[in-house]
Amino acid sequence: EMIHWIGAISHEPSKKYFFENKTEIQTIEKLKDYVDKNQNKTFIHWSMNRPTFGFTAIAERYFQLTNKAIDLYPKNEIDLSEYLKKKYGSNYIEHPRLNNIAQLNSFSGFMNKKEVINNHDADNRLELIFSIVQAEIQGNLKTNNKTLQQNTKQTPNLNETLSNQITHPKK
Repeated sequence: EMIHWIGAISHEPSKKYFFENKTEIQTIEKLKDYVDKNQNKTFIHWSMNRPTFGFTAIAERYFQLTNKAIDLYPKNEIDLSEYLKKKYGSNYIEHPRLNNIAQLNSFSGFMNKKEVINNHDADNRLELIFSIVQAEIQGNLKTNNKTLQQNTKQTPNLNETLSNQITHPKK
């Protein structure tokens, strides 16, 4: 499937945005450079480990376009969707989970359409992921299931994992 855009937010120590929406090949190569330059960071994403969406799908698309392999996988990554399912149980929020967690917590980033078309949509979705992470770290994330799963000891703690990687705003 065609790749229209790729985006990320990083903290170095201030918030910076990465967006690419040039040709598919250029966009994927820019992502590769971004991943390579940030291997010391933890990449937090929403379900980008699926074969049809995420790092594998992007690498496969690059191979289709260039007949060359590309390694896009971050050394450290957390699938936020899977993290929340492990911590709160798979029914912590109704499908579509990302939109519903946004509504329940009054976060911006809710989208009626499935595809992100422009940088404004992309910015909103990235900010939504960031808001979920911050709320979870602060212990303020609302879910429909506040009962933690038994296996939370096996779930990485976002606070510990990201303690040196996110600059928290001063109040």
